[in-house]
Amino acid sequence: MLPGSASIFAFYFFNTFSYITTLTFIANSRKIYLAIKSVTDLSKSINPRTFVGSKSILYEVLLLIGSSLFSFCLLVIFFFYQEWNRYLKIINAPFAIDQLTYAWIVVFAIVFVHTWSYATNFASVLLCYNSFLAAGNLLKTYSKTILVLQSNDPHPIISSLRLFQEISLSVRNIDRALSSNTFFLFGTLVGNFFASMSVMYSEYSSFHTLVTRFYGIFTLIGGITALLVLTISGNAVPAGLQQLREALLQCSGRMASGSPHLYDHSLYCPTVFVTRIWL
Repeated sequence: MLPGSASIFAFYFFNTFSYITTLTFIANSRKIYLAIKSVTDLSKSINPRTFVGSKSILYEVLLLIGSSLFSFCLLVIFFFYQEWNRYLKIINAPFAIDQLTYAWIVVFAIVFVHTWSYATNFASVLLCYNSFLAAGNLLKTYSKTILVLQSNDPHPIISSLRLFQEISLSVRNIDRALSSNTFFLFGTLVGNFFASMSVMYSEYSSFHTLVTRFYGIFTLIGGITALLVLTISGNAVPAGLQQLREALLQCSGRMASGSPHLYDHSLYCPTVFVTRIWL
């Protein structure tokens, strides 16, 4: 069994990283917006009918709202029903106000802060997931566009290759805008893991009830799912990059056989572009 102080430390650790994650997203909000807008605009210019983001975004938002409300309900049951009488005894009003009102405000603040931390981290996971997924799908869409071009007319190929620098810059901006946010988000998920484990294995008898067990399992599953989602979305960019490299190399061969004089201009050479890809 873990000592009771471990649970307190784990919750403080989780909430602290949640605040830092929120602040980093606020500080980088403009960079994130411009990077996502650039990816969206480029995808429309390549193929207006292609949707590079997650097609299930509506269900993901509904899941965010539903899980946040569910977490809020579990916390309300724990603080306002299971532990309410105990908090009435230990919370003393420092001002000349009603003891019941003061205790209600303090306990509700605790519930709200923890629910807000959960909701903001869920939203952050969705933002990172959709951003990295959009960047990876943009690379895949661009590679498919190159492959369908005809080698007997090099001008469409050259026009399409001119988008490469913009796409590379857009993907790089996504990575730069979300790198620090993703780092703190992983720290928050680690804190969530320790908070869940500390609740389930705490020596406090209050944490051995059905509500707390259920909450611990719920947040633990949510944290593991978030880690998997971030890992999958992060792999979307290398996968798109690999597909783009193969498409550019095929395009390079077609240009060499169809119009060798194009190699006089290294700017239009796909093999040179491949070496300039930075993620």
